[in-house]
Amino acid sequence: MRILFLLLAGLILAAPPARADRVLAPEEDKIVFQLQGEQWIESDSANVSVVVDAAGAAADLAALRTDIRTVLARLAADADWRIVRFNRNQGATGLETWRVVAEARLPEKLLADIHQMAEEASRPGMQARVAHIDFAPTLGEREAALSVLRAELHRLAVKELAEMRAVTGNARLRLHRIDYAAPHIVAAAQPLDVAVYRGRDQIPPGRAAAGSLAAQPLIVSTLVSLAATVTLAAPAP
Repeated sequence: MRILFLLLAGLILAAPPARADRVLAPEEDKIVFQLQGEQWIESDSANVSVVVDAAGAAADLAALRTDIRTVLARLAADADWRIVRFNRNQGATGLETWRVVAEARLPEKLLADIHQMAEEASRPGMQARVAHIDFAPTLGEREAALSVLRAELHRLAVKELAEMRAVTGNARLRLHRIDYAAPHIVAAAQPLDVAVYRGRDQIPPGRAAAGSLAAQPLIVSTLVSLAATVTLAAPAP
């Protein structure tokens, strides 16, 4: 983790003139500055999108639904597959065509052969293919990283408060508020697609052979940064 510190503004001493008929709270001395931190989010799973195209008679509706579930189970039996899109059309021959898009979060160890498994699960009248593999971190992984960043920025704000008290000699300074900006997340780099190199004699320098790579966990990292505006304040004597 890397934390950057930038002092933005100095001490604010002046107070606006008060009207005789109004009672105003004493003006506060304020010190405003920014803190910024970054954290890597590591993810060893990916969101996988699978497209299944099927055709059959309208009477075979129940069987087709079961077959699609069977295809998805062959790709990852324990996955929580969600149907996110479903199109159903009537063909000129009287047969119906279906297109189903399903998604699931799968561990990296299941991804090396998933393209081949989709081909093997296909049959006449039903074609399955992997449309997309996305290693973006889950909401829980992002929130966990942001929680760590917020705690670290708060710790640094308290440390800066102690230093400002020592520098200014003002023991009344306190941590008035911390305003967090929207986090910035850099898209994750995609891992090596083992299927690209399957069956080839040449493996890029520094890469393991496809067989050994499939057995090794591949951690994909995403960088998240967070900035905070910190205000220290002390009531005027």
